[in-house]
Amino acid sequence: TRTEIPLFAPIYAGEAWSPQDPVQLSIQQLTAFWLKPIETLAKSLGIRLAEREILLEEDEPYGTLSGLDAYQLEHQIIENSLQPNPEPAAELLSNFQASGLLAPGALGQATFSIHAARVDNTMADLRELRIPDKSWPIELALDRATISGELIQHYSKGLIQVRVNKPLDAKQHVRSGLKALLVAASGLPLQCFDLDKD
Repeated sequence: TRTEIPLFAPIYAGEAWSPQDPVQLSIQQLTAFWLKPIETLAKSLGIRLAEREILLEEDEPYGTLSGLDAYQLEHQIIENSLQPNPEPAAELLSNFQASGLLAPGALGQATFSIHAARVDNTMADLRELRIPDKSWPIELALDRATISGELIQHYSKGLIQVRVNKPLDAKQHVRSGLKALLVAASGLPLQCFDLDKD
C-alpha cells in the first residue's frame, strides 16, 4: 500500500503520523519551506545537515559592499522607513557600523549616504501611497491543512514588495508569489505588486 503525505505534513522523528492528522501552518512556516525546502524538511525529521564551512573575509568593508550586503543594508533602511516611529539616520548608521556591515568613520558614512539616497529615491514614488499599516488576517482551510497568520498592507494600492537598484531575486519572487496566492485563495480585495527600480 502507498501512503500519501501532504506537502506540509508536520513529520517528526520518532512520532507516528496519520494522513488524517490536521496540519496547522503559519504563513512564516509556509514561506520558510518554499525558501529552503531541504533544510525545512530535514529539521522536521530531526536531521541535522552538515554545516557549510564559513571563512572569514580577509578584506574589511571599507567603502564597498558586496551585492548581498548592499541588499541587506537597503532592505533594513526600507523596513525602518515603514515603521510608525523610524529610527533616525544617525542611529541606523551607528548600528550598521557596530555590526560590521559598514566601515567605521567617514567611509562608512559615505557608503550609507549613497544607499540611503537610493532608497529615498525609490520610496519617494511610494510616499503618497503610504497608509497606516493595515492587517489582513488569514485563516485558510485547505483539504487537511489550515494556513493562518496575517498580511500587512503599507500602501493604498495593495501589497508592494520593493527592491532597490536590482531586479527581484528568486527568494523575493517566492515571497511575493505566496502572498498573491494567499490573497487570491482568501478572496481578499487586494492587489500584489513587485517594484524594482534602478
